[in-house]
Amino acid sequence: MPPWTDADLDAFYDRRNRARAELQKREAGERARRRAARAEAGQARKKAKSEGAEKPAEDQARTSTVDGAGDRPDQFSISVVLRISDNRKRDLDGALTTLLDCLVKAGAIPDDSRQHVVEESVKFRIVPKGEEGAEIEIRKL
Repeated sequence: MPPWTDADLDAFYDRRNRARAELQKREAGERARRRAARAEAGQARKKAKSEGAEKPAEDQARTSTVDGAGDRPDQFSISVVLRISDNRKRDLDGALTTLLDCLVKAGAIPDDSRQHVVEESVKFRIVPKGEEGAEIEIRKL
């Protein structure tokens, strides 16, 4: 005699089907919640983007200066305008560090230390897609 009767198998398949249906229902609820959260986040991004685009670029600037600027030879003032096409969060220090390293490698400035770069200014400008880039002005003090 087989260990499983027809009634046992029917009960097993019924329990399995009910468990699968419950799991599918829970997964559908989770998908709906994730979809709603993505839609809400998208609306928040659009709102932040529209509010950020109305701000003048000068509000998004950072300037720093070292005391005693102009006391030594080979001191520079560097102004950077980063042209970006969206309003995502940016790592200002990372962008400036990369640009300064490129200027040193190209030989435009001897070093990116505070001995040589005594003043720096970084501004962001929102531009149409395809016009992204950087404008760099180097002045010897």
